Amino acid sequence: MLVERARALGRKVIVRCNLTVTLEPGMDWLVEFYRRTGVDLVCSRPCYTAENTDRQRGAGVFDKSITALNQLNAAGFGRGRLRLDLVYNPIGATLPPPQAELEKQYRDELEIWGLEGELRQVFANQIANAIYAMPQNGCVTIRIRRSKSWSNGQCPGTAVSLVDNGSGISQESLTKIFDPFFTTKQDVGNGLGLWITHDIVTRHGGSIRARSNARPGASGTIFTTFLPHHEGNIREGNIRAGV
Repeated sequence: MLVERARALGRKVIVRCNLTVTLEPGMDWLVEFYRRTGVDLVCSRPCYTAENTDRQRGAGVFDKSITALNQLNAAGFGRGRLRLDLVYNPIGATLPPPQAELEKQYRDELEIWGLEGELRQVFANQIANAIYAMPQNGCVTIRIRRSKSWSNGQCPGTAVSLVDNGSGISQESLTKIFDPFFTTKQDVGNGLGLWITHDIVTRHGGSIRARSNARPGASGTIFTTFLPHHEGNIREGNIRAGV
């Protein structure tokens, strides 16, 4: 094939790819082909909102795009050597806005306010727990989206979900994970990580919740953290932290 011959000659190959094509029947070989040949991918990501994406491309395209991105990330794209660029598509017969303006739009959508060091600790604790629970060659997926406060459905903010395919947490333990000194780890940990995480998130006016399945063959855990967009919702601290 042309791509393989070009790569054998040491040429750089850039592939303009529609994300959802990798999910079409008979195209399950495509991601592995991209990985094996080491091409650079430029993929269409119509918009950062589900509403605009589905309006441009059809119902369900936003979720399919996320699924395809997860597949590409799992194959190594966007993580070091394998390059993955996402192209924003405006609505209508217009050119995309300048990059600085587009970056501002993304920040307006996903930016939160808080103490950077504390928020870093929040997600570091969750990632460390996920890695501990995962088997060899396990997978952690991080999803970031706009959301509203779970308590009143009014306050705008950002929800960050951390999904792993680890051993899961029993329903009995799930009710205790935010208690101080409670731990399911046998050899490490002092049981304070999630208690501290919960405290930090609460002081930032946010909330955190977890769902888990410990059934063999279908195990995994999802931690979702909601943080408000505006500094007025924070009980302590007023430092902006871009997501």
